[in-house]
Amino acid sequence: MWAVVVEAIHSGAQTGADRAGTGMRFRTHNNLYTLTDAGDGAWYISGNEKYCPKATLVTLREPVQVGHRCAFNIASPTFDQRRNPVTTTTVLEIME
Repeated sequence: MWAVVVEAIHSGAQTGADRAGTGMRFRTHNNLYTLTDAGDGAWYISGNEKYCPKATLVTLREPVQVGHRCAFNIASPTFDQRRNPVTTTTVLEIME
């Protein structure tokens, strides 16, 4: 199942409800993130002390890829939307 999720993320595909709850981890220069499929194109991300210290509902702006930054919009009415998208440092490794 992990390989299916990673392929869906890499291809930019929307994931289905049957994959909700599955996920992956990825490492950047500064953090180790956990990304979990929330279904309907939404994701939970955690791993950044400032923006997502605990699982935070987001939408990905682009697929997670090694050598690129990961950009996501935080989907919370209490988050200052002028700060979206949040962008990580370069992704170094994707772990299934």
